[in-house]
Order: sequence, then structure tokens, then C-alpha cells
Amino acid sequence: MVVFTMYKKLDKKKLAVYLVIPFVLTTLLAVMYFSHIIVLQRLISPKLPPLLADSWREFGLLENIQNTFLLVMLVTLLAGIWRATERLQRAAFVFIMIFTLFVFLEEVDYGTHWYQYAVCEEGFDWFKPLPLADLMALKEVNDEAVSFNLHNQGEMTKVFKLVGDFSIIFLFVLIPLLAPYIKNRYVRYAAPERYAIFTAIMMLATSKIIHLIGKIDKHFFKEAVLSGNEPAWEVGSISSNLSEFRELNIYYLFAVYLIILVFYRSLQKSTSTEEEAAAGKV
Repeated sequence: MVVFTMYKKLDKKKLAVYLVIPFVLTTLLAVMYFSHIIVLQRLISPKLPPLLADSWREFGLLENIQNTFLLVMLVTLLAGIWRATERLQRAAFVFIMIFTLFVFLEEVDYGTHWYQYAVCEEGFDWFKPLPLADLMALKEVNDEAVSFNLHNQGEMTKVFKLVGDFSIIFLFVLIPLLAPYIKNRYVRYAAPERYAIFTAIMMLATSKIIHLIGKIDKHFFKEAVLSGNEPAWEVGSISSNLSEFRELNIYYLFAVYLIILVFYRSLQKSTSTEEEAAAGKV
């Protein structure tokens, strides 16, 4: 009864935006990827020899939905720069836009993957099974290749993940909880909705479940190989990069946040008391 009463008090639209939509999207993509149905799996993240294995996922739905969210963020930030009413507000949007553009270029590897796909003279069969022997040979070539982007260099992948996790906890968990007790108008304006906490919790839970399923999938695949049998299914091309599902939710959450900030909020004008306090007179 208590749970039902609490549910009735929730804003259903916000609940849909912050919890239902990202959960359904993540679940649908994960089910397709782990389905062992080669067409569904390859739509999420294909295998496209002779391209380098690290570039295969760039052509799938998972990566390109991420890129779509980043493009939405860039367009929204452009609108934010146009609609800004104060210099500090506009400068913040410019800074965030530059950083978002950097992230987008990193995600698409500065266009190198698409260029290699376009100029490759060999044909691509998106849904052709890839024998294990061929996959291992491609892995050896891939291990010797040099990545063009920054976030795949050495330990930078871990650094980027740590920065992303910290940003989510600070911006979408701590700030929404603390903002009501802070009188600063900039904090009140920029603080995300408390419903964003639902997205953060869902992101953590689905990430743990997806990684667990990935480990189980790889375990049974290895068991089949060690028994001398060619497995009847394939391990997907992002078996070592399942954090892509978490990135999907990170970009979704930031896109929603910026849309609300730019189109549904306005920065309150400062009062004379605030101006005097800023000048050190109070």
C-alpha cells in the first residue's frame, strides 16, 4: 500500500523519460546482442573483416545510437548558446559544446573507420558466420594495429571510464539531492532533476547484469572450444567492451539533461542582494 501511494505521487512523464525509456532501449539492444541470432547480434555490433576488429562495433546500432545522442547534445548546445541570457551561461554552453564535440570525434575515431569502410575494395557480408580460426587470425592483426583516437590508448580507457562514472555520481546523484539547500541561482538553474537518480541506478544495475551475462556467454563458448567442438553460436564483437551499453545510457542522460536545461528552464535574474554579495558588500 505504501509503495502504491509513493508510485501515485511520482511524475509519470518524468518516470518514463528517466527510467522506462532508457531501460527498455538498453534491454532491447542487450537481448538482441546476446540472442545468438546472428542477424540480430550483427545489427547491434557487426563483424566486418578485413577491417580491424576494434572498428567493427562502430557500424552497429549500439554505437550509432550513442553518436545520435551526442549529435542531439551538440544541436541542443548550439540552441543554448543562442538562447543564453548571460555571458557566464553562454560561456558554459560553449565549453560543454567543445568538450562534447571532442567526445563525438573520439567516438567516431575522427571518421577513420568510415573512411576505411568506404575505400575497402573487398565486399562485406554483415551476416556471414566467422569461423573461430579466422577470428583468432584477425585478432593477431588487430593487436598490432595502432588506434587513432585518444581514449583507446594504453590506460586512457580506464581514465575516461572513471571520469564518466564520477561525473554521473556528482552531477546526477549528489547535485540533485543538495541543490534544494543551495541558494545560488546558477546551481538551482543547472541542477538536474532528482528523477535522474533513477537513470543512474538503472545504469549501474543493467551494466552489472550485462557484464555477468557476457561472462557466462564467454565461459560456455570457451568450454565448447576446449571440448574440441566448433560452437554453434558466436561471441559478439564487443565481448570485451560491454561498457558500451553503459555509455549509451550516459549519453542519453546527458542529452535529456541538456534538452531540459536549454528548452525548459530559464536562468533567474540576480537580485540586488546577490549582486552585492558577489561584490563583497554583504
